Amino acid sequence: MKKAFAIILALTIMLASTVGASAQAAQPVTSVTVSSGLYGGKDNSLVYTDPRQIALLLSFLPTGGKPAAVSPTEAPGGGVAAIVSFTRNGKGEEWVFYSDRYRRTAPTIMQNWNASTEAVYDTLLQLSGLDAETRIFTRSTQVYYKGEKVTALYSLDGKDYSYQPVTDLARIVPMLEKRPPDNSRNAAELGFLLFTEKGKYTWSLSDDSVYAVLPLGEPASPQRTAWTGAVNSATDLATLSALYNDGLYGRRAQWLTYMSEEKIEAIYFSAWGGRNYTNSGSLGNFGIGVNTSDKESIRRIAAFLKGLDVPENPRVTNLNGIDYGMSTVAGLYDLRIKFNTGAIYHIFGYDSGMSIVSSELNKMMHYEVSQRQINALRDFLAMLPDTQLTPFSAS
Repeated sequence: MKKAFAIILALTIMLASTVGASAQAAQPVTSVTVSSGLYGGKDNSLVYTDPRQIALLLSFLPTGGKPAAVSPTEAPGGGVAAIVSFTRNGKGEEWVFYSDRYRRTAPTIMQNWNASTEAVYDTLLQLSGLDAETRIFTRSTQVYYKGEKVTALYSLDGKDYSYQPVTDLARIVPMLEKRPPDNSRNAAELGFLLFTEKGKYTWSLSDDSVYAVLPLGEPASPQRTAWTGAVNSATDLATLSALYNDGLYGRRAQWLTYMSEEKIEAIYFSAWGGRNYTNSGSLGNFGIGVNTSDKESIRRIAAFLKGLDVPENPRVTNLNGIDYGMSTVAGLYDLRIKFNTGAIYHIFGYDSGMSIVSSELNKMMHYEVSQRQINALRDFLAMLPDTQLTPFSAS
């Protein structure tokens, strides 16, 4: 009798333990923090409590992976990292994503990270505040243009309607100080665009000779050695602009790079997310709606757009007006930017590709932006704090 009682008691305890464990396992994650670790430290944190956004964030983590047991300062490349932290089943988890060469190298997580999910990595870095331009220019030596702190510098590639980041600020900015900016938006083959903490300045070099661009080549290759030698020996801005148009840090869409975020009044976005549209397909489809005038959200969206890589040879179409009220159908995404000058940018596309129209110009620029980047754009906008996510409806 005692033995039977002992067995029943043991089974009862095991059942209670199983129920307790199941209840603990079913405990939902109620808060997720995404923060940045740029060369040590954490800042620019965003805290998420919306269950749908939490589910989206957790879906980004590698299946079967393990949290990274490393601090951002220990990561290769100086600790450029996005940090996702939360409490699950009573235990704290921290995932660290880092890149060892900005956007040029596939991302890595310390354990079990699949490099094919680079779009997810881009999204997490953007959410953490480590946009592409921050990752590039923060490493540059602090430079001032006529007493104003320089925040970014680009070389103009007029034939491809693009700007390319230039990190050699200490050399180029003093040369620019000796030549008055023209602040012109006229078409030019070459030039520079400089952003400071107080504004922006442009130099058009279309009157100078257009120089052939040397092939960049891989590091330590003869082509790279020749390119580096040409840069070091160049003495005029036109030659340097041509040489810097090499794609080392990617190409940026000309109009998106040129825009001033402080002049943006509002941003509107609509698209589908989830299955077949973004990197979070396991969650099913959902609508993404953005209608924001929040300055921090605008700053983050502008930074994301400025950091998009675009290929060479965009298609240019002359227009006679444009319908800015395009509806979002099928896989279309529709983004509009309203400036305090009255100008409007209309940006749209499908699974890949990006068309840009400005109300100030009768042209449409179409860049073959990769599906990976468009996925990252949708997921990024779905995760902004003031975004509205709506369940999919077949009706």
